[in-house]
Amino acid sequence: MSGGSERLSDGLLDAFLLSCVRSGAVRGRELLEKLQASGLDGIRPGEMYRILRGMEREGLIYSKREEFEYMLSCRSYGITAGGEAYLEFLVASLKKYREEMDRFFAVYESRTAIPHGAYK
Repeated sequence: MSGGSERLSDGLLDAFLLSCVRSGAVRGRELLEKLQASGLDGIRPGEMYRILRGMEREGLIYSKREEFEYMLSCRSYGITAGGEAYLEFLVASLKKYREEMDRFFAVYESRTAIPHGAYK
């Protein structure tokens, strides 16, 4: 999905961001590079920082301001216990969705009709 951040749902983008900060504190620029390396090269920095601020307000992540002599400042981000729990919820939901999509594609690719009453 090249340049697909505009097509990526907020929940899925949250999952990507939480997964990236889960490995340890990471700076915003590094986070953007991780997203781009994952194929999300269309995400704009301003969009990412807006989402990060919202996730921090919700208690999913924390940030720490770092001051440097050669730079004004930057922030590093980490995941909270609430963020870990939300990420696990998203992963479980995405796994269920993947199973449903696998069933759909199996039916679609087999080109057979679903028997009446098979929906559950």
